[in-house]
Amino acid sequence: MPQSVGSSTAPDGANAYASESNETATTAQIGEDNLSQVAQRLGVDLETLRGANPQVSESGKIQAGQEIHLPPAGGPQGSGDTDREIDSTRPSTPGLAPGGDLSDNVIRGMWQAKLAGGGPGASVPPDVLKANNNFVYADSGGGSGSGKPPVQKSPAELPEIKSMLTHPQKNSPSTQVLPAVQKDIEAGKYTDAFQKLDNLIKTKGDNLWDDEKAPISTVRDQLEFLSQMQKAGVKADYPPTEAQLVEYFKTLKDQPAAARQAFDDYAHRFQVHPANIATADFVMHYSHGQQSVDRGGTTIDVTTDVPRSWSDVASHPVSNEHFPQYIGKQMNDCKGYAFMAEKLLGAAGFTVVHHIDAAPSKFGDGHMMVSFSHPGEKDLTLTSNDGVFTGRNERDLAKKGFSYAAGGKDNVTGREHYFTGRTAADAEVQQGIFQVATRDRMRGIRYDELPR
Repeated sequence: MPQSVGSSTAPDGANAYASESNETATTAQIGEDNLSQVAQRLGVDLETLRGANPQVSESGKIQAGQEIHLPPAGGPQGSGDTDREIDSTRPSTPGLAPGGDLSDNVIRGMWQAKLAGGGPGASVPPDVLKANNNFVYADSGGGSGSGKPPVQKSPAELPEIKSMLTHPQKNSPSTQVLPAVQKDIEAGKYTDAFQKLDNLIKTKGDNLWDDEKAPISTVRDQLEFLSQMQKAGVKADYPPTEAQLVEYFKTLKDQPAAARQAFDDYAHRFQVHPANIATADFVMHYSHGQQSVDRGGTTIDVTTDVPRSWSDVASHPVSNEHFPQYIGKQMNDCKGYAFMAEKLLGAAGFTVVHHIDAAPSKFGDGHMMVSFSHPGEKDLTLTSNDGVFTGRNERDLAKKGFSYAAGGKDNVTGREHYFTGRTAADAEVQQGIFQVATRDRMRGIRYDELPR
């Protein structure tokens, strides 16, 4: 999603109001149909903005390009959180009131409490787990494991993983099992470690303490993935490094279905969207860049914010102290997932067809996805966050991926554009051109998108 767009010089999203504070008015941008969205973009108090616009009723609609009066500079301001993406806002999910706005701290807190199921270890209703909703997801339950992987002595391991395994709960069935799992990990025996935890959950799961059930399940699932890497002859740290993952996905070059499943597994077991984290900013920050394009004699500057190296997607660890159910996981939003998909599926022989930035949405700026081709298949593959889809028609796939991220097909209006680019930054630029052209009512402006 472009963080800032404009003609000649565009204000940075979080500083938009500061940049416009000497002006008396702004214009509603594409995707904004009420004053609440304008207030959020500018970082101003909603009631103050309403007071400056008596011509707009409290529940009245506004349109892109409509003039909106600005409150006097120095008035109450909001959070300045302006770069929300589609999967960071109001999902259509049982238990959330229609129209619930996650920029509202109360509603956001209620939604996140539901996602967390009431706290670490508590269950989340099955209909919420991955049911047209990518806010939360159920890590798959592991298999029985088979075969002996190459022994890897003293693999790297996260301190919080080791701490959990070496300090089990007292008077719990895990007391004897977890230290044995730690020894297996130190010996590089991921399959044995996985099998011990899998057996513990299957036979003693109901007797585990509530606050240890979720982290033990998470570690079990992560160990299963690491076991698969070892069985493929690939060294695996805990968590696996970029080089190790690339090497693993290279072993799947002639197995596109297996590569898709491997990406799905990795994304679910080692990543988490910040919407799941009560204290996290929904907006992830990656590497900023700026591109200037000429359209109709007007220079349009677009500030992009996309991952450009693996460190961008490996620098947001979840706090095990506060969120033990996400132990060993990294936070990433749609752009982070897209970067990892390009890197890992690319290693498995997939070629990027398009980076796709879907916008506008009912809830935010847009949503980044990636479409791929594979020489062994006629169907295309599309990734949308941790979701993986296949099909022949790229636009239909994009709509499916967008629906998945938006919380269901009811949140797809049919008026969306699917901007395309060779890279994620290129796709953001195309969305930026569209936003500026719409805002400034510029005719005949070109931007790249999937055909309707």
